[in-house]
Amino acid sequence: MEILSKTKTLEERVFYIHQAATLHWDKYTLRDNLKADLFHHQSQMPSNFAKTMPSTRHALKAYAC
Repeated sequence: MEILSKTKTLEERVFYIHQAATLHWDKYTLRDNLKADLFHHQSQMPSNFAKTMPSTRHALKAYAC
């Protein structure tokens, strides 16, 4: 009900459902992330991952850890 009442699009709902399920969020964490609007802020952090890990094999190994 939290997700349905506090999100507007299907894409947002799927994002929060997926995150909550895979990261084992409790209802308080879900509420905090909804309030912080995590969906719209998720890609704003700069990343040099592609430059640092040029080899796909190394990148996959780092990502899996």
